[in-house]
Amino acid sequence: MDDRDVRRVFRQVRPTREQEEAMLGRILDGEPENRGTRRIKKPVLVLAAALAVTVCAGAGIALRQAQTRYFDTPEEAWSALMEAQGTDAPRVGVYLPREEDRDFPDLVPWDLQAEMSHMDQVTAHAFGSPEDGWTEMCSGWDSYRTYSLYQADTLAGLSEFWPVEVPDFTWLDETYLPLPGGHVFSKSEYPRTPSGDGSSFSGIYQREGGAQIWLDWSFYLRRQVSDRYHVKDPQAQVEEYTTEDGMEVSIQWTASISGQSQFYARCGYGYASFSAQGCSLTPEELHALLDHMNLSALTHYRP
Repeated sequence: MDDRDVRRVFRQVRPTREQEEAMLGRILDGEPENRGTRRIKKPVLVLAAALAVTVCAGAGIALRQAQTRYFDTPEEAWSALMEAQGTDAPRVGVYLPREEDRDFPDLVPWDLQAEMSHMDQVTAHAFGSPEDGWTEMCSGWDSYRTYSLYQADTLAGLSEFWPVEVPDFTWLDETYLPLPGGHVFSKSEYPRTPSGDGSSFSGIYQREGGAQIWLDWSFYLRRQVSDRYHVKDPQAQVEEYTTEDGMEVSIQWTASISGQSQFYARCGYGYASFSAQGCSLTPEELHALLDHMNLSALTHYRP
């Protein structure tokens, strides 16, 4: 994964191809594998060389809920990670705290024209009809992946692609404002790193008063979602929340230098993961959001 200082995600900053190759490490951590020009600030991942590529799709490995563990020091986190080497739980490395406390960025719609400009070859481009649900799509390939993107005005418009039972989109659209053009379904194949093969969904929701929410689901074909080992931010509050449908969600609450409340929530099971991050929600509002995401559906996903 990238440094958490890349919370400027939506500023249309595109990394070089060499940098994108390096960022494939983030794919091996159970986070979305293709986010184009937008990247949200996350903790700094320090990879363990021997564990940087952990593929756990082999026969006989039971599906399980991924764990997020927090430690006071990097030494404690590394020690726990190394002790877990003999288990079946997939793992990648240790996450260090962020280094600055900027406000959450203003989220903007996806720009599929920009996405296509970064493809070596565009193989398909079309506009959807109201019956389709999605508004625009493109497919193509570059030096290390083949992928397709479908853009929509709401996550509900992408329902036909969902591999499991969908979240409560009716509640979501009634409670928050979906950002037009801010919702994307992505399907990717990586010939050189097939552990990243899979699909993902992302959506942007807002509310008057400044609340912003970035929702993300990833469904992998060849590996289970990784456990996470975090060094705790001294200013952060960590919470383990159990949703109404029985899924454990790890939540980290932080505040920017201006006092803006920010959150990052994560839940993973088997070959699927979910994350939510944003700002200006109360704990009760975030809990209600998580309760309507139907996270128990992740337990039914099979590649």
